[in-house]
Amino acid sequence: MDKRLLIVFPHPDDETYGCGGTIPKEVAEGTAVTLLTLTRGEASSQGPKLGLTRAQMGEKRAAEMAALRDHFGLSELILLDFPDGRLAELDPRLLEHAVHAAIEKVRPQVIVSYPAHGISGFIDHLVAHAVVKRCFVEARERPGGPRRFAMQTVDRENAERAARVLRFDSDDDIDCAVDVREFLDTKRVALDLQDSIREVIASDNIRGVLMRPIEHYVFWGESFSPPLGGLFESLPD
Repeated sequence: MDKRLLIVFPHPDDETYGCGGTIPKEVAEGTAVTLLTLTRGEASSQGPKLGLTRAQMGEKRAAEMAALRDHFGLSELILLDFPDGRLAELDPRLLEHAVHAAIEKVRPQVIVSYPAHGISGFIDHLVAHAVVKRCFVEARERPGGPRRFAMQTVDRENAERAARVLRFDSDDDIDCAVDVREFLDTKRVALDLQDSIREVIASDNIRGVLMRPIEHYVFWGESFSPPLGGLFESLPD
């Protein structure tokens, strides 16, 4: 099967935090991976500390994402410019149109985004989940549409180790546990490439939380126990 994966997150860094081991693993297995980022992350708290305007911070983070594209070996990076931190203020149809356009272009079998709780609870994460889920359920009804919506999550153990409060999914609800041990060095470099938020990453990675050897996913409308080992295993018809 010609595997195609579309990853949709609201901000630069979301993909590395949650899927930074899964992405290079999929690329190594021959999967065409496209990353769609809805904003440029210009509202980061690090901007003022670096003496950058919001526009300058957005440009810096966009350059970091271009480097990340090459590092991961992505088939494509789609970096949009919706307002960081204000996705809930937009007409959701604007976001849906952008996601549908990517689905039509990529024709992925699997789409990855946030779960309903957004892990951190940040409003942009919640909006991204709702938009991507709606697009998925519409697109899967079309010929050649996506077959699976995989929601990147964390388990209880890693949530409790984190430096801030995180939402998590129970072991019973996790449908996929991807072993990424061989790709942790690739993830480490990906985190280093995002120099503009180095301070945030260092804070969040206390006790190695971001370098966990297993990355977890919940599948919308599916249930697997024990969890599958890969995003493309046992795809529904």
